[in-house]
Amino acid sequence: MALALFLGATVEYGHGSGWIGLLLISFAIVLLFKIKFTSEHVYKSSKLLAVLGFLIILADIGYNYYFKSQLGTLDTMTLFFGASLTATAVKNDHIRKMSSFGMYTSMSFIILFVLFYNLFPKLGFEFIRYFDQYLVVIPSAYLGNMIGVPVEVLDLESVFISGKYSMQIRIGAACSGLYSILLLISIVISYAITEGINAKGKIFKILGFSILAAWAGNLARITTLFYIAANYGKDTMMTVHVNLGWIIFAIVAVIVMYLLTRIKNPDFSHV
Repeated sequence: MALALFLGATVEYGHGSGWIGLLLISFAIVLLFKIKFTSEHVYKSSKLLAVLGFLIILADIGYNYYFKSQLGTLDTMTLFFGASLTATAVKNDHIRKMSSFGMYTSMSFIILFVLFYNLFPKLGFEFIRYFDQYLVVIPSAYLGNMIGVPVEVLDLESVFISGKYSMQIRIGAACSGLYSILLLISIVISYAITEGINAKGKIFKILGFSILAAWAGNLARITTLFYIAANYGKDTMMTVHVNLGWIIFAIVAVIVMYLLTRIKNPDFSHV
């Protein structure tokens, strides 16, 4: 939920209200401090890592300020990584456990992001292209037509919708839902490492569920946006677009965390 609020704040800063973004970040920080880890393993306090984390935060903010670019999901996770490193200097076991979870989550996401968006394309592996076309654009167009919104696929990332309002819509990058999938994978991996969960079979099942749930949730989001755009116009669609994605992500993430907690503590549902 905390990570979903961070993502929501990022989208708000880029496409919505800065004040709402600040409110979401405040809620996220409160939730982070309420996370309870049962693992007894605690990393030693490290001033060196704290300085490195602070420099990473400054570098990311400075880069975006210099190039006047909007904060994106990768920026969010980079800042989260820097903040997690900085928190290692705090002489509090709970905060250092929390910082470990943050480090593993953000580091896993950044590695996956680099693989899928940088390394694979350079090696000629067109995964994102096929993912966008066959698992996002075509299925969402089919679902749009099913609910009565005429949707025509134009190319790998674009569709044309008809209705009271007709327009071309581009689906790609963060809108493809791949960011959410990578982040959920990162959450599962980092929680399993932080809590010392060795049930690999169950972890792989949860990873599979996370991927399918994130993909299905994103298709539902895109189809909803088609309907809103066709009937209420672009401005209304963008208003919904700013918040619907992270809300769906939050719902899926809460379910995933519940399943992970059940592995760690089978009696959790009875507490």
